[in-house]
Amino acid sequence: MLAFLPNLSEHLLGEKLLLPSIATWWCGQPAERAYVLDRLKELIIKPAFGYSKQFKPIFCPELSRDDLDNLRVLIKERPEYFCAQEPMLQATAPIFNGFHFEARHVLLRLFLSRSHRGEITVLPGGLGRVAPEVPSYEFSMQSGGQGKDVWVLSDAPSIANEVVQLVSVRSIKRQAQTLSSHLADNLYWLGRYVERAEILTRTLTVVLKSLLEESTRDDIQAATNLMQSILFNEEAAKRLDVGDLQTADYLVILGEFVVDQIWRSENLASLSAVVSHIQRTRDAVKERISGNTNNILQSIDTLKSFFSSKPGEADFSVIYENLLNFLEVLSGFAGMVAENITRGPDWYFLDLGRRTERAMGLLELLSSCLVIEKSFEGSILKQILDFADSTITYRQRYLNELSPFLVMDLVIKDLTNPRSLAFQAETIQRHIQSLPHRVPFESPHRIDELALSFSSQLNLASLESFLITDEEGCRSELNAFLSHLVQCLLDFSEALSKQYFSVT
Repeated sequence: MLAFLPNLSEHLLGEKLLLPSIATWWCGQPAERAYVLDRLKELIIKPAFGYSKQFKPIFCPELSRDDLDNLRVLIKERPEYFCAQEPMLQATAPIFNGFHFEARHVLLRLFLSRSHRGEITVLPGGLGRVAPEVPSYEFSMQSGGQGKDVWVLSDAPSIANEVVQLVSVRSIKRQAQTLSSHLADNLYWLGRYVERAEILTRTLTVVLKSLLEESTRDDIQAATNLMQSILFNEEAAKRLDVGDLQTADYLVILGEFVVDQIWRSENLASLSAVVSHIQRTRDAVKERISGNTNNILQSIDTLKSFFSSKPGEADFSVIYENLLNFLEVLSGFAGMVAENITRGPDWYFLDLGRRTERAMGLLELLSSCLVIEKSFEGSILKQILDFADSTITYRQRYLNELSPFLVMDLVIKDLTNPRSLAFQAETIQRHIQSLPHRVPFESPHRIDELALSFSSQLNLASLESFLITDEEGCRSELNAFLSHLVQCLLDFSEALSKQYFSVT
């Protein structure tokens, strides 16, 4: 709506905006689209209908010529999906980075309060946001930005209020200390980033096994399907849908995507980007997790050289070994979280992040691999079990009988499987019962409703109906079910964020 804000103000209110709106163009209009394509190098491209996991802002001044050409093609194909904005002129302030002072871009968010009589009051102070580096257009916590206190100077002397609390030497505390929303936010996202790294690593190791072993054509096509579940966006997934090629050509293309998914810097979902997020959130919460748990995460730094430099010529056996080492680190962290952190708010937010991300990753995998029935479905089912670390369990129960119905039961509805969707749903529901968001005698909170909805849909799901395909081989009921669960998880994470993660 920003593209239409100045005109809307005059049409609805009969007056111009008191503060100028940032220059915005919606590409769904021919003249505006032509203007944007002509000045693309100077602009920021954003989604017209809200951010998503697949579509983040694109900062065109940082793009190469080839990337700009690719972006022009995307805008011309679906112009209504894109908006363009001019970069804001950003102020700077001196920031001490631990070694020396440097200039960083800063934003100041001010807050207004409206009384019941309609009076507007500008509150003193505000929220300062500092960019992670210069130059940088991003200020969000997820991109490495920091929140800073904003002090308001006064001409009058301050009055110190001293609070003295007498505590008995025999007092025992089993109640966790107060957890700030900033720490809760970082703990939740640390859990999500660690689990996201594990999802990426597990997927890449399964794909690399197909590249390193003497795999059948069905196995290679199944690995391609698996790879599509972790790609940055739908366009990248379509580029991997390479059609009827020779097996050798499949291997080359798949290998290129593996390398890009680990090292491509502009890909915010790449493994190297996720590792950077883990390091940032780890440093923000290191005082709230045990020493041994922190040491496990610190060992990620020893793999930093592997993630920081893209090889000139990829040696897939070396990449595979490094990914297995990284998977051991992530598994060690999961064990430490389970055994070494007391069950207080810290642990609940950290584990909620892990469970939410694990469920999301499994939903995207199933959506990518099972919605469309394929001739090589046997290979797909084996790789799903491999990804979910459930191959041994499946063989113990069903020997070598591969059935989509039985695989879906194990990874969707089996409460005894810690990697199933049902297990994540039950754990999420149990965790939120320990969080302080309920008000006695009031209707259920939105967080509870969403967690219950997620769990109930899993419990009531009919796996038999998911096997039914239409004339085009699409399992439409399974597709609708998975899409609805994804949206439910997105809404749950947003409700959790609104309730607990406002900066304090």
